[in-house]
Amino acid sequence: MKYFVILQHIMKKYKFIIALGSNSHQQQLIGMACDELERLVPGISFTQMLWTDPINMQSTKFLNSIAWGETSMLLNELQPLLKQLERNLGDTPELRSQGIVRIDLDLLLFDRQQLHQQDWQRPYIKQLLKEVGESLFL
Repeated sequence: MKYFVILQHIMKKYKFIIALGSNSHQQQLIGMACDELERLVPGISFTQMLWTDPINMQSTKFLNSIAWGETSMLLNELQPLLKQLERNLGDTPELRSQGIVRIDLDLLLFDRQQLHQQDWQRPYIKQLLKEVGESLFL
């Protein structure tokens, strides 16, 4: 029975949506983040890139995208990997306090659980989610 539970966990796939954003070396860092996410989660898909004005901060424009797919990782496995990827790409609390966001990777959806509730209301997120399609939410 124990092996069945382990096998069931390995075979289970969880749907996810990740919001990507950067206001520093935007195209380069979003590109690097996409490359790393493709290594972490084979078969991941990405929306178009969208330039947006900053929200609640003084900054250059942000470049944003959304990634989506399925993974056998659990939420408590995927989230730390995203935060580690941010650090690997040079994002730090010190830079953020100066209004510099090298890369931001926010998990918006994991297995029907919506996270970062305020992000779902942002116009650019709504626009990019149209590319993802409603099938991901079912």
